[in-house]
Amino acid sequence: MLGRLVAASPGPITDRDTAADCVSFLKLYADACHHAKEEDILFPELERHGVPNEGGPIGMMLHEHRIGRGFVAGMGAALESNDDNAYKSNAADWIALITGHISKENFVLFGMADQIVTGANCTTVCADYELACSRRFGGKTRDELERLSSDLISRYPG
Repeated sequence: MLGRLVAASPGPITDRDTAADCVSFLKLYADACHHAKEEDILFPELERHGVPNEGGPIGMMLHEHRIGRGFVAGMGAALESNDDNAYKSNAADWIALITGHISKENFVLFGMADQIVTGANCTTVCADYELACSRRFGGKTRDELERLSSDLISRYPG
C-alpha cells in the first residue's frame, strides 16, 4: 500500500492524509505491536535458550528495527516539513528494508524459534503475544489498527 501511494504520486504528495495514516500505522502497529512482541517477548525467550542477543538473527532483527524506526521517523518529519522528496525517499528505503526483513523473519527467525521454543514455553510466548496485542497503541486497539490497514489498502487497491 505504501509503495502504491508513493508510486501514485511522482510529483508532490497529493494525499497527505493517507501518507500521515501510513506513518501512524507503521509507528503503532508495525513497531509498537509487532516489533515490540519480538523485542519484549520472543527475543528474550530465545536468549533464555542460548541464542545470543548480539550477532546472529536477533542482532540482525534488532538492527533492522532501529533502521526502520529511523525511516518512519524520517517520513513523519518530512510530512511535517512538507518535504515530499524526503518522505518518498524514507518510504522507499523502509519498503526495501521491510521486504528483506520479513523474508528473514519467515525463513530464518521464526523457523529457528519453532525449533527452540516448544511445549510450555511456546504456550507462554503465545499467551504473552495475545496479552501484548490486547494493549492500546497510541490510544488505538489492535482491531482499530487492522481496520486502518484495511482502509489504507482500499484507498490504493491493486
